[in-house]
Amino acid sequence: MLSDGIRLDYSDIAKAAAKVEGGARVMVENVKRATDESLAFAQNFIAKYPPKSSGKRMVFQSEKQRRWFFWALRTGEIEVPYRRTGTLGKSWTTDVRATSDSIRGVLGNVRPYAPYVQDEELQAQMHKGHWPTVQMLLRAPAARMSQFFNQAMERTKEWLANASR
Repeated sequence: MLSDGIRLDYSDIAKAAAKVEGGARVMVENVKRATDESLAFAQNFIAKYPPKSSGKRMVFQSEKQRRWFFWALRTGEIEVPYRRTGTLGKSWTTDVRATSDSIRGVLGNVRPYAPYVQDEELQAQMHKGHWPTVQMLLRAPAARMSQFFNQAMERTKEWLANASR
């Protein structure tokens, strides 16, 4: 899946915060809060299930696929009609980690099949155009996630202005 994500640089505000007692702590708290808010927003976006499919009839691509399908049906590996469990949506996780010079928020999914459902490069044909992908998350709601950080920097600047009076 995607590894780069969204990177923001507020080093100018960090330098100003470092000059005021307690400023660095306030900035870290604000950035952590913005990271938590962004990850919650992203998790909510990516974990939503699309509407149920129209129940299109399955067309087998090969004899091997047809044999596997009927074997899986007979042994209970699959059910027809498919019953949604919500497991993929519930398996999105978030993690926030702070180091001395950065704060990193990570959104991930522990299900091994997640890339075949929600990654544009690996998405199975049957899911294309139906399931949201992590790349969609970075294109569409990224502006909203950036707002969380801009608000955090405004809170930090406001605190710095009040602290230096």
